[in-house]
Amino acid sequence: GMFVDFIKAFDEQSADFTIVLEGLSRKRIDRAIEQGEAQASSLTNPIFVSEEQAAKSLFSDPIWKTGNYIVMHADNAFPYNVPEDLFGKTLGVIFGNRNAVFDPHIEAGEIKALPARTNQGLCEVLQTNKVDAILMNNHVFLYELKQTGIDATQFVFSETPVFEFDLMTQVQNTHPHFLEALNAFIAQSKENGFLDELTQKYLQPPNIRIIRPDNSNR
Repeated sequence: GMFVDFIKAFDEQSADFTIVLEGLSRKRIDRAIEQGEAQASSLTNPIFVSEEQAAKSLFSDPIWKTGNYIVMHADNAFPYNVPEDLFGKTLGVIFGNRNAVFDPHIEAGEIKALPARTNQGLCEVLQTNKVDAILMNNHVFLYELKQTGIDATQFVFSETPVFEFDLMTQVQNTHPHFLEALNAFIAQSKENGFLDELTQKYLQPPNIRIIRPDNSNR
């Protein structure tokens, strides 16, 4: 996807580093970083990292700004504004990921979670009405729609994001030279329009509908 293109361009420009990419869940990423099996995590934010791990990490300058949203099927859309709007409903989530403000309510049984192994799996359980909604990052979801050709008109985004955050790269604090080179490439990519090109390539917005908290659509 867009980060793969971004990091490959960085890898090609830099003769000092060799990048090996591996897709892992958040929990496995944490373990790989902690055990020294990985030296960096692709797109993350300090809010997703434990205090203990953050103390051993450095974070790049922001690459993109993103948000996690409640996504519903157009035939079963409902207004979302606060977690209580999901009480008694089934929420599709990624297996092994943390689910922000929803985790306490999932543990309490107020929201039922249906885990999926992949983002495509999340889209499938929503399409087949096995869940009332899914928790999905807008970058990830728009990318999935564009790559798979799934009809975007069958989905509705909540207008209110669950939360928004900057996408950064987490680096072990034993690799400051890598971080310095990466930050320089981020600055270069913002200045020469490379990041904008990637956004247009992968996230050209399809016809996504938005549902407002007052249940009106646009």
